[in-house]
Amino acid sequence: MNIDIIKDIHRYAEWTKITVPKYGWSTNLKYRVIDMRGNAYILRVSDISFYDDKKQEYDNILRLSEYDILMPKPIEFGLCNGRKHVYMLLTWIDGVAVENVIRDLDNDLQYQLGYSAGKLLRNIHTHSPAVSKIDWGDTYRENIEKIKKDYRKANIPVNYEQEIIEYINANKYLLDNRPQVIRHGDFHVGNLIITQKNNIGVIDFDKCAVGDGWEEFGGIVWAARLSRQFAKGQVDGYFSGNIPDDFFRLLALYIGIYSLEHVVRSVRNHKDSRSIKTIYSNTDFMSKMYNNYETYIPNWYL
Repeated sequence: MNIDIIKDIHRYAEWTKITVPKYGWSTNLKYRVIDMRGNAYILRVSDISFYDDKKQEYDNILRLSEYDILMPKPIEFGLCNGRKHVYMLLTWIDGVAVENVIRDLDNDLQYQLGYSAGKLLRNIHTHSPAVSKIDWGDTYRENIEKIKKDYRKANIPVNYEQEIIEYINANKYLLDNRPQVIRHGDFHVGNLIITQKNNIGVIDFDKCAVGDGWEEFGGIVWAARLSRQFAKGQVDGYFSGNIPDDFFRLLALYIGIYSLEHVVRSVRNHKDSRSIKTIYSNTDFMSKMYNNYETYIPNWYL
């Protein structure tokens, strides 16, 4: 644990304990700090080259902190390590990651927690409408073509790739005129926290950005692998049970793209027999959710 880079933060002298948290998937440096009064905080540190991105992230957190959302609250933003790094100090949420405990809970509680997660995500989107100069439909269609190109280069054809691509091509029109919001950017069971009172909070806003809120549901794949009840509850909670038909059609498109992108990212990181086996396992799960894209409503919802 490197603490030298944070020693010139003016609050450093107040911290009696500094540790590295074990959950959350972000790539920047993270520390859990406790001050003299016993208050816990999350300190996130990034290279100064990410200043603009981190300032935008902090501003987004600041905006969302005004509402009834269980999330880290902003305390301070600044420079450290002789202005070589940028940091943000946020309040700490006590609890455990959903992915670590959800299977141990009864089905009703799994559904209720998923419902709460859906309401939380809806709360984020409802309070953060955004006006963007970037057209979501055009931009995402360009993204689709890039992912398809990179997928072909990876040369690891997944099962039912033709059905996936045909579905994507036939439903790209759904991307037009999508309302944009400030999204969490990485909303999945690894970043969702259950408190002792069974409340749901969300951490790690480092991928927070403007875009279509429904695209955030791509991460529901990992929830569904652990708990169908939680995944179903998340959808019901977000829409209060009144789900537009276009949602499921568009979600199937996003998850289809996600399955191809999963191949690209996995191969980019490591291309060994074990990782390739994992790729096939994950992409098969995504396809089977849709009966190999013969339907657009995931089987875990039905």
